[in-house]
Amino acid sequence: MKNKLNYKKIFKALSIKGEYFDKNLYISLYKATHQNDKIVNIYLKDENYIYHLTSNINSLAKIRILIENIKTLGIKSPRPYRLNQACDSSVDACLFALLYDFCKKHNIDIKNLFQKVYGETLNDKLISEIIDFAIWQGVDIPKKWSKNDFQKLLQNLIENKKSLLAKEIKKTIKGKKIFKQDKIRET
Repeated sequence: MKNKLNYKKIFKALSIKGEYFDKNLYISLYKATHQNDKIVNIYLKDENYIYHLTSNINSLAKIRILIENIKTLGIKSPRPYRLNQACDSSVDACLFALLYDFCKKHNIDIKNLFQKVYGETLNDKLISEIIDFAIWQGVDIPKKWSKNDFQKLLQNLIENKKSLLAKEIKKTIKGKKIFKQDKIRET
């Protein structure tokens, strides 16, 4: 990375809030389940791409090395994220934003959907944060959802190891006559 970063500011934010966010860089820090290690997620926004890297670290100093080498060590994923695009570890927020939009436009309660599938309760703040993160990354949301778009969303969910969610949303729309021809291809 060529631009100058204020690592003092980054480390302070990570120490206090566990995350750092600016127009081109997002970093989150979590406590690992073992020893004194932490898990860091780094997203670097570059023209038409997101670079993403997750790593175990034992000191904040390693974050600087990871940031400076993210383009060679991280996953490079095209943005804006589009339906039918290959899934990788950087697309979770984008898929959620697409699913949220589909649910909103078709009067499906996404909170209820997640409760059924994962037993987790989503709150409005978390939903808003995830969608904001997806928008920051870049996500192409259909203005009007076609049956083909919906099929691609289901496929992307399955590819991203969210087949239970895909199955439940498919079950939820059955009988709602959302699309002219109600039969959705088996995935």
